[in-house]
Formats: sequence, C-alpha cells, structure tokens
Amino acid sequence: MTSQDLTFIHLTDTHLYAVPTPGGFKSPDPQRTAQAVIQHINAQPFKFEFVLHTGDVVNDPTDPVRYAEAAALLATLRAPVHTIPGNHDQRDWLRAQFYPHSLTTYHQFEAGGVQFACLDTSVPNKPYGEVGAAQLAWLENICTGGGDQPLVVAMHHHPFKTGSEGMDGLVTLDGLAVHEVLRKAGARLKGVFFGHLHEHVILIRDGITYLSAPSTWFQLLAWPGQTGGFVMDERALPGYNIVTVGADGRLTVRAISVEVGA
Repeated sequence: MTSQDLTFIHLTDTHLYAVPTPGGFKSPDPQRTAQAVIQHINAQPFKFEFVLHTGDVVNDPTDPVRYAEAAALLATLRAPVHTIPGNHDQRDWLRAQFYPHSLTTYHQFEAGGVQFACLDTSVPNKPYGEVGAAQLAWLENICTGGGDQPLVVAMHHHPFKTGSEGMDGLVTLDGLAVHEVLRKAGARLKGVFFGHLHEHVILIRDGITYLSAPSTWFQLLAWPGQTGGFVMDERALPGYNIVTVGADGRLTVRAISVEVGA
C-alpha cells in the first residue's frame, strides 16, 4: 500500500516527425496531434506526478537530433516524462537523451511509493518485440523482491495475441515468459501498461491487467478474428490515459480522447 494516491499520465506512440501518409494511409500530422494532446493534458485540473511514454517516441529516426527535438516538445508537459523504446525508436539514441544515467534501455524508478519497471521490448529493425533472458532475469529480481511495495510495469509491444492478424504478427515473442515472471509479483503488481496497438485495449490473464493507450497520432481499427493488414480508424481521436494507483491498492484508468482543430 502507499500513503496516498499516485496519479500519472500514460502517453504512447507519438511517432514524431513521421510522414503523414504511412503505408499509403492518409493520417494527421503527428506533431500537430501531439501538441494538441499535450495542451489537453496540461489543462487538466488535477495534479499528476509524471508522464509515462510507452514507446515509438520518434518514427524511424536517422539522426539523434530527433530525440533532442522530441525531448523539447515533451518538456512542455507540466510534469517529468519517462520513456521506453518502441519498434520505431533507435533505442540507444533514446536512452542517451532521456535517461543517460542508465547503462541499459530497461530501467526502474520510484514515484509516490510505487515501483516502476520499464522494459525494452524493441528488437533493432524488427516490428515485433522480445525481452530476452537478461532482461527477464532483471525483471524476476524485481518481481520477487520489494516486499508489499506496489509495482507497475511498462512495455511497448502487447504481450499476447489479441485476435487481430495484422497486429498479432507484431506481438512480444516471449510475452508468455514475461507473464510468468510477472505472476511472481502477486498482488503488488497493479498493472502493466503498453502501446503499439494504436487503440485502447485491456488484456486480463491470471488476474494481471494489461492496458494500452490510444496513440497521440492516428488510431487503428481491430476486431476479433480480423484478417489481412491494418485498418485505420478515421473516426477515432488521439488520446491518452489517466492512471491512479490508489492508497488502498485499487487501480483506476480513464481513457481520454482529444479533439484536434483543423
């Protein structure tokens, strides 16, 4: 338990500096939508401790300066930002910009009495995810220690298949192994937050809740049994999640959509 509620913002898949026509899809400008989401977050009437960005901060960068530019934009948020790599990120450039004190792109931090373990599921030049043995061992040490301190885990890729063929080819390959390690944390694990899907999805397995946030860019439309490639949801708005880890152990998540002006 914690002495008081902890609230943070879950942001994901900004894809800054991407072209507005990925894969032939017509999409909004990612800088404009990210700025609109940031303005919406900053206008919230409550205090939040930090922003957790679960990857694809930048879209296929060819120069590390893109991360300095992304950091400048994210710095306009009224709270600190914690990031992890996505499949479109260059992991070492991201680490050097956002957490140069860490020797690895997976890391942990503490806020409000809650422990946060941030995984790196990115595989260089591949769209799918993988955690790997070294990171799993690191995660197991976290999950089997810590007493009764609340734990929150962040990752970019979804851990399990969702029934949508296009995205399920881009799943975390060792996601089941990750899940088995997370089970060892027991009741102290409050939730696992991820991105990648460009939609708000909740996965529950063995009592563990996994939640994604909408992208700040464009959203994808998926359904059970979907076959074929990706479908862009032109009706869905960019957004983010408001997350509260309660002092009484509860987890509350609010999905927020943001209107973007013309």
